[in-house]
Amino acid sequence: MNKVLKLSLVGLVLLGLGVAIGRFLTPEKVEVVKEEVVKEVEVVKKDVVYVEKKITRPDGTVEEERRVEDRTETEKRRDQESRESKIVQNAKPQWKVSGLVGTKDWTNISSPVYGISVERRIAGPIFVGAWGTTGSNVGISVGLEF
Repeated sequence: MNKVLKLSLVGLVLLGLGVAIGRFLTPEKVEVVKEEVVKEVEVVKKDVVYVEKKITRPDGTVEEERRVEDRTETEKRRDQESRESKIVQNAKPQWKVSGLVGTKDWTNISSPVYGISVERRIAGPIFVGAWGTTGSNVGISVGLEF
């Protein structure tokens, strides 16, 4: 292989790895929850005063005065508060199981070979796994999710 072809292949692999990591880092679901709380408070300060006045005059007459003064104060307040929260869900599957079917010889597809593959996420979009087929073939695999 010449140098340009090798550099092109390395560039394509790095580009694919960058795209896969970028897609892995995007959140699966973003949910914004807005909550508005309105609180009405009524404050009542009861202040009832009973006033009794008794005046005795020198001629012997007595004057009595009774009255009720209501100095009650009522105050109404309305507090409004709004909260906003953002929920980001980024759950990615950690395991992959695959069924395999193939053939030993492309000219004779009447004898299929069956197998299974199991992969585990190790970092970001990169998977490592193992596979095996009915023809006693086994191996390991490295995968990339994008």
